[in-house]
Amino acid sequence: MPGLPAASAKPVLPGMDLPVWPPLPDNHDDLDDSLDDMSDEDINTLLDEIIVTEKDWTNTHPNMIKCGSDKFYARFANSLQMLLVMECRLPDEVSYDVYKEVSLTIAAYLEDFVSGFGVWNAIRSIYRKTYGRQLPFFDCEYSDYFDDDINIEDVKFLVWQTFCRIGHTYETVYSPGSMAVERFAQIAYDELVEAVDKAPEAKRVDDYIRKVLRKGDFFEVRDIAKWLVCFNKLTSAPYVFEDMLAEAENIANSTSGKLQNVDMGVFFYNVTCTRSLQPYSGPLGCHPSVYIAEMCRQRGLEDLACRLDRLDVIPFSDFEVKEIKGGHVILKAPDGVEYNVVKNSFSPGMDFKFAKTILASIVRFGEEWYQNGLCTASGEVIDKEDGLREMTYNSTKMLEHVRKRIEVFGGRKVFYCAGLRAVSEITGLKYSQKKDDGNEIESNDPVVLFLSETDGMVVLRDYTECFKDKANPYYDKKVAEDRSLALITNCTIPDDVAVYIADNKLLPDASMAASQGKRYGKKIVQDNLRFLCGFFRTPDPAPEYED
Repeated sequence: MPGLPAASAKPVLPGMDLPVWPPLPDNHDDLDDSLDDMSDEDINTLLDEIIVTEKDWTNTHPNMIKCGSDKFYARFANSLQMLLVMECRLPDEVSYDVYKEVSLTIAAYLEDFVSGFGVWNAIRSIYRKTYGRQLPFFDCEYSDYFDDDINIEDVKFLVWQTFCRIGHTYETVYSPGSMAVERFAQIAYDELVEAVDKAPEAKRVDDYIRKVLRKGDFFEVRDIAKWLVCFNKLTSAPYVFEDMLAEAENIANSTSGKLQNVDMGVFFYNVTCTRSLQPYSGPLGCHPSVYIAEMCRQRGLEDLACRLDRLDVIPFSDFEVKEIKGGHVILKAPDGVEYNVVKNSFSPGMDFKFAKTILASIVRFGEEWYQNGLCTASGEVIDKEDGLREMTYNSTKMLEHVRKRIEVFGGRKVFYCAGLRAVSEITGLKYSQKKDDGNEIESNDPVVLFLSETDGMVVLRDYTECFKDKANPYYDKKVAEDRSLALITNCTIPDDVAVYIADNKLLPDASMAASQGKRYGKKIVQDNLRFLCGFFRTPDPAPEYED
């Protein structure tokens, strides 16, 4: 994509402190020369990429609700973006999209504050309950930090979050103390101070949120979750919408010739339903229902908050259709557990007289189970397979097994294994990989095994040397210094394991580059290790740019 001039720099490496160069001179000769060299088509493409329209802003709302305030927030985002472009030049390696995404995020922060949506307050409240502080990285424990006002520390966090979400996480782990974060945040905060008393409420959106939460209907609450995961700029990663379109297209292509008279909209609906209830979302890497539950508590809706606390999602599995009983369909999982699923949560065209097996995802909301997204039916009865396969269909049974193994090992959750056979010995389950001929692959390569009470089992290669533990014969300080940050950001450390690692100081070499020095870079990671593991558990799709 064509871009505006930026200062040259060395490649931005994992954990690198992000610099910012002085603004362009007043006459902007460099900018004029750059635009002169661009074709009309390139200029139009650039404008399409950077200009925020009223429709663009409407698309950040739940169900794309249009408000009279949309023009104000679109203009605010555009004004802030142009100011950032003129005042802050970033290295060439940083995506130009960062200017627009920062501006959209700060505009969302302003709209959320003025309109009382409660999304930012929910993030901050959950963080406070979990960690005992207002925010990571920044000192908010002073008299000028206000829960009921805009704060420079909030803006710094949101700018840091946006920088880290632009592109693949392992390429963009920027220090929260970077010059660019400080500079962007100060400019954005100054603009917020000027705008906050003039900014209008997005009343139609706030009324919609309040109505949905008061009513407590599963499908409408799921739409709020969809908004948080996919569209709200405070909680969603950039490029999620494009990634969902690509996933829907891949599903459509994979079913080519199998399904007839089904348009792309159906596949996209399925993807959005699945994403809405994904296990990790937003800056805290938690289930979207956690944010919504906190928004409910802000409004005194404790009953719905409790229902959301108990929400349970079973991913796509094969279920045997046992019978239709009143308004429910009784489905039996491979491990024998039966679920009474609300019948009208299935597609109206579902033929239960034909269906003997259904491939579906189901969700428990309150006392009821609902089918989520698309499902497919078969006239064949489900095949029974070995116990491990059956166990993987039902998270409850697997987690029960893992919890018992954790008890056997006295609460230990991190293990260092000489290959998969050692993994099997610890887990009490057969864990192997197969060659094309069906024979097992024998490997003694060291792996690290996590046993999680919430996520089950995780096995990782290439990071065993990172753990400084008397029980780990593979620890290597040099390797640990090089790889520990990548381990934290590779999206695979469950929260209870992150707590175990932090409490036992198992990753003491994890650090990031910072202009304030090595000591600061290490302190940032060590003091915020659990939060960083959670932050990077949230899927972070990145676009593929054409050369």
